[in-house]
Amino acid sequence: MGEAISQKKAHESQTLDTASHLATAETEQQVVSQQDYLLEKSAVAILPFANLSSEAAQEYFSDGITADIITHLSKHRWVDVTARNSSFGYKGKMVNIPELAKQLM
Repeated sequence: MGEAISQKKAHESQTLDTASHLATAETEQQVVSQQDYLLEKSAVAILPFANLSSEAAQEYFSDGITADIITHLSKHRWVDVTARNSSFGYKGKMVNIPELAKQLM
């Protein structure tokens, strides 16, 4: 009788181990799937346009164009658009594009 109980406990332990491994494998697969999705989906950051006019008062015009592009692209599901606040943080700065991409990712 005691041997039957030991065998039953061993079997339950093996079942739990198998279930644990399956759950871990499923979780790992979900993480990989999410990473693949993020890599496959397009993303864009619209950097602010520079005001090339001689009038400083026209700055709002170049900012408005940038904001409009961000707004219109944001309406599409196939592309992730970096928020305006993040993009405008680089206004007037010289940026290294590959480094910027890593920062915004």
